[in-house]
Amino acid sequence: MAAIFIFQTNASAVEIRDEKIIVQLMRTASTAQTTADLDKALREAAKIPPPKYTDKIGDAFAVIWHDNSIPRARIWMRNIDAERLFRNILMDQYLIEGAELRGKVDVDMEIRSGRPAIIRGRLRFRDTTLKWRLGDFALEGMQGFMPFQRTIGGVDPHKFNALVTNKMKIDRLVWADRPLATQLTASVSYNNKVMRFNKIRLDMLGGSGLGNVVIDHRRANWRMAAMMRFNNAELSRMSEILPGLPILASFTKGKMNGDVAMIFQAPNAINLTGDVTSTEPGVIRVAPRLYNKMKQYMKDPTIEFQKLQMELLPARNGNIEAEINITRKSARNFYDLTRGVPFAPLVFSIRFPLLPLVSELSMR
Repeated sequence: MAAIFIFQTNASAVEIRDEKIIVQLMRTASTAQTTADLDKALREAAKIPPPKYTDKIGDAFAVIWHDNSIPRARIWMRNIDAERLFRNILMDQYLIEGAELRGKVDVDMEIRSGRPAIIRGRLRFRDTTLKWRLGDFALEGMQGFMPFQRTIGGVDPHKFNALVTNKMKIDRLVWADRPLATQLTASVSYNNKVMRFNKIRLDMLGGSGLGNVVIDHRRANWRMAAMMRFNNAELSRMSEILPGLPILASFTKGKMNGDVAMIFQAPNAINLTGDVTSTEPGVIRVAPRLYNKMKQYMKDPTIEFQKLQMELLPARNGNIEAEINITRKSARNFYDLTRGVPFAPLVFSIRFPLLPLVSELSMR
């Protein structure tokens, strides 16, 4: 707040304390297609008569001044409803189409005309939730600052003035209404309608994880991608990633490493890919429905395996499938043979459609 009063010493600066006027300026700037549009909006706002002096600033304050005849504005607003901010003020149509936002946000932004024109600043999220409408995936309890920037006027936005990321704390990563990880940190930025949560560090499924979440809502066919890499996770908790997995089998022992990526593309396309590999021997118990179909290959529904590999991949019909290859534990010595452990390893391959499992992610 102290930085704002610096501009009050400039005799040519124009103060605006009317929230309606400030909101309209932000809307106009957010939808500007050319530098001329932005220049006009700033000059028109500067013609508004200044308010009577008062020590009370309120929740909205703006100042407009000229830098070498180029109009500039600094805007400060606090305690804005997150949904209202992105729907009605920053006018991010496709972000709102793809995500629900709850909580409060403070805004500190600068608008600069010229070539290129720039809108930049930072958003302060205060216990805010960002939930994607497809796939039931959410970041809850976001706390911290997110730098943002937009460039207007014939300049490649990715080559001009790279945006520095900022650390943010996130209380929970939620998948299918289940807290998959808690107490996260991420490097965040919001550059030309591409929102990034990079290097998300988390404790996941009893192990450690690192992930990225990106939502690109520059066009009507907006995309959201979430990529997670985990190490030393417990196989017994795999149902937290695939809630429908107990229909086929459950794990009682073993650890795994893996990579899982989810991609949503408007209006309703979903893709899920990934690889999971066990890092130690484990135990799997096949569900009765699947065991009845595999009795000719196995005497007991409980399998001690040496290695497990699972791949998530598209099928020929376009649906998503999972293929699990299980290498049964084999005898390593005479004692194992006397216990009935088979001499030669046997590989089970199970392939099943994943769409029913993914569908459960949106079920309450």
